[in-house]
Amino acid sequence: MAWVRWGDTSANHPIVLTVLEHEACDDRLVNEVHGFITRCAAQAGAHLTDYVVTRGTAVLCAGPSRVDVLLTVATAAGYLTEVTVDGRTAYKLVDDDPEFLHLRLRAEVEWERQRRTDNSNPALIVPVRLRDGDGCRWCGKVVNWAAKTGARSGTYDHLVPGSPATVDTYVVACRGCNSSRKDGSHPRAAGELLPVPVRPYFSPYSCDWLEANAWRKTNGCTVPPRPRKVITPGNPAPGHEPGATTAGQRPDTQSRNARTHHGASTGSTPVSASPAAQAQRPDTQSENAQNPNLTSTRPDSQSDHAPNPVRPDTQPGNATHDDQHKPASCQDPVRKPQDPTRREGTDPVRPGRDGTGRDGSGREPSPTPPLGDMPSPSRSPTHRGRGRRSRRRHTTGHHHQENP
Repeated sequence: MAWVRWGDTSANHPIVLTVLEHEACDDRLVNEVHGFITRCAAQAGAHLTDYVVTRGTAVLCAGPSRVDVLLTVATAAGYLTEVTVDGRTAYKLVDDDPEFLHLRLRAEVEWERQRRTDNSNPALIVPVRLRDGDGCRWCGKVVNWAAKTGARSGTYDHLVPGSPATVDTYVVACRGCNSSRKDGSHPRAAGELLPVPVRPYFSPYSCDWLEANAWRKTNGCTVPPRPRKVITPGNPAPGHEPGATTAGQRPDTQSRNARTHHGASTGSTPVSASPAAQAQRPDTQSENAQNPNLTSTRPDSQSDHAPNPVRPDTQPGNATHDDQHKPASCQDPVRKPQDPTRREGTDPVRPGRDGTGRDGSGREPSPTPPLGDMPSPSRSPTHRGRGRRSRRRHTTGHHHQENP
């Protein structure tokens, strides 16, 4: 887009104040000259003449009666410089002070238009996306195609700035790397251009975009599979990680065993190449394991070659065995093994919050004590019937004292 920008201090710029020194200056000349130059700059910016103003433009902006006076004063003050274009006399606006007056050049505007055209051409962006995926070819990090601003937003970068893009000179790049190489050099935070990933990473957003693209459907391009693991934008893309482009497998969908063998081949981790030598969980080992200390297995995870456990109480001659002779996996999970040195019913009674007030744990009936050991109701200090008889006698007026 073409535009004209005047600096914030342009009203007090020395060029503007020089008009006051002209012999023809009056109360109107400063504003008249500045308004005339403003109109000429707008014409030059709109028609991409690169600061050049023809005489016809000057006559249009100043009027036939005032054009010669305003051109003379503006040239003397430094607004204009007389030049020759195609054999004709023209005037060029001051272009050495962007803080005073700044116009966009024709090359800048045409390059911006070319970039917009390339960015909207599906014959370019679809093959580039299928080749590079969502990884920036400069820094190797995942871009965010859904974001329009920010350093991680996805863009397309021209490897040859100023020239129309081709599939070979067009790459996926994050906005941070793309904007930092306006002069065509390398980005500030990246080195050489990364090679094309063998197995590029595609986010769910890119997969949806490729599935709905009409150009892809017309040309029969295959949609890449969806990733098993979604990577947050800003993190390294799997296709650009060192050693992550193993032939035949996508780097973000490799199995755990494949990554283990890859680490063993590169020497990063000393892991045996044999699947049988991999570490197993102790609770899933069979009873045929070589280490006898790891043979305590879960009943539901024993090997098919392990013998079925037989409960001791179902064997001949062991029908009277109690739970303390059962294996740990066959005992009742509710009942706890009893101490053989203790007898049932010998625990002390603990009333109150610390105990149950009765023998046992509450899950079994309390044993009935012998008749000789039962306390007498008359001797119990907590008997409630005496208080009721005392209250009844007190209400009738009879005072009776019982023997203790």
